[in-house]
Amino acid sequence: MATIKKYQDKDGNTRYQFQVYLGVDPLTGKKKNTRRRGFKTKKEAQIVLSRLELDIYNHGLPTKNDNTIFKDIYQLWFTQYKQTVKESTWVTTQRLFRLHILPIFSDYRIAKISNDEFTIEVQQVRKK
Repeated sequence: MATIKKYQDKDGNTRYQFQVYLGVDPLTGKKKNTRRRGFKTKKEAQIVLSRLELDIYNHGLPTKNDNTIFKDIYQLWFTQYKQTVKESTWVTTQRLFRLHILPIFSDYRIAKISNDEFTIEVQQVRKK
């Protein structure tokens, strides 16, 4: 059960906050808590708290179902990166990814990449 507390913000205004226990995350096995702050009235905090508790009750904990592929993340990142560096830098980076990184990781799911898999893949590439 969450409690709503009163606090003073840096301007001296009275605000309300709450911290609520959401349960145990099934993916990590860790306890999940959340804190919401900045409500002008206690009633506003109660409404948000009750909506949050109802949502958790009906739908469970929000899970990050990340089935994103490495290649997709790379393409999103590279389009932004390209705008922040000189042409010679992004061309070199693009070549490194195209020749060395993408052949290994392009079809991997981001959530499944770990240090162990990276070590195994690098060893297999070096043996070739």
